[in-house]
Amino acid sequence: MAGGRRLRRLVLASGLAAVLVLAMLCIGDRLIERYAVAATLAPEDATWVRAPAARQMIAAAFADLDEASVVDHDVALISVGGQLPRAPANNSRRLAPTGPLARLDRALVDRAARISGAPDKAGALEARYVSYLLRQITAMPGAYRGVIAGRDAGYDTAGHRLAKTNGQIIDNAYVAWLAAQRPRALAAAVSIHPGAPQAPQRLARWADDGIRRLAWWPGPQHIDPAGPALRAITPVLADTGMTVSLTVGAVTDRLGKRTWIAPASVAALLDHDVPVELRLGESLGPAGQVLMPELVALLRQYRGRADLTINLGGLIVTDDGRDLLVGLLQHPQFYDHLVYGSGYPESIVAERVRLDGLVDRGLIDSADRAPLADIRATNPLLFVYVLYRRLRLPDTDLRLPASVFTAGS
Repeated sequence: MAGGRRLRRLVLASGLAAVLVLAMLCIGDRLIERYAVAATLAPEDATWVRAPAARQMIAAAFADLDEASVVDHDVALISVGGQLPRAPANNSRRLAPTGPLARLDRALVDRAARISGAPDKAGALEARYVSYLLRQITAMPGAYRGVIAGRDAGYDTAGHRLAKTNGQIIDNAYVAWLAAQRPRALAAAVSIHPGAPQAPQRLARWADDGIRRLAWWPGPQHIDPAGPALRAITPVLADTGMTVSLTVGAVTDRLGKRTWIAPASVAALLDHDVPVELRLGESLGPAGQVLMPELVALLRQYRGRADLTINLGGLIVTDDGRDLLVGLLQHPQFYDHLVYGSGYPESIVAERVRLDGLVDRGLIDSADRAPLADIRATNPLLFVYVLYRRLRLPDTDLRLPASVFTAGS
């Protein structure tokens, strides 16, 4: 009886939550605009509209780089397979989100990235997304280069492609072509599943073309960093000098399945001199509590190894991400292992980064709030960079050094 009542209450609560989300979606533009968009002006307008305090903050953020480029290791592409002029065939695809919360999340990100609404042609979405990203980079007062990555499908242990796990497929050829068009603004990473047919040959071909970055999403792509498929291609990775970027921690695919990827699972790659860049997933649940201790243990084991880095991309947009960021800030002896990532476009959603909350947590000074809001009003990508330059370990003056932001330049 009691179990039945609890089940009914759970079903009722879930139904009410779904109704509220659907209502918000139906209300539409005003709420989506309010919670998604913080930029009210164009990136090109910055010179004329920013207050002196904002200009000083931007100048300080670029002043100590010694003319090196800022390298943003975490810029995502959104693609539906549209064709841009003179581009190669684009076999990207974007699966529909599952559930009302996922649909709301996509609506917020799309509006912030200036691609909301159904375009007349798929190519219009591609053009709008890339255009707004490049306009923000071009408007930077200093050199800035974003790493964009392909995203392969998932494969099972027999090498069969899985159709229902990955919410976004990004064509490697499309990514490489985009980066080649604007090499000062963009760098390319490819994504090749270790269990995909002819994976070693494909890796070697991209390496011959000069691409030395490889991106994996272990949960959605069904990649086991310590599995036999990966071990089989490790010699190729070592020979080609590929840097492997992959997520550790709790990762969730589009169907809601959560997978735990232990940081220690990359030890075999490092032991074979394969450079590894870790992106940090969620630290939720019982397993999540050990993410920070396991990261610290890995950093201690490979202390001083330049081929082990941790990408800070996206940590500022969630509560558990901010906890991880504070945890990393507490270990200045490991700062030389950290690299900057903006987490674009997730990080430019207005609701994801609340300046008042960052002030309350002691991550930024109260005096930083107004200038940062002024920067965000014109250039959200610049805002994320300057925000990371201003972040400090709460109750201290300890900040990330310039080398974190120019690593890989």
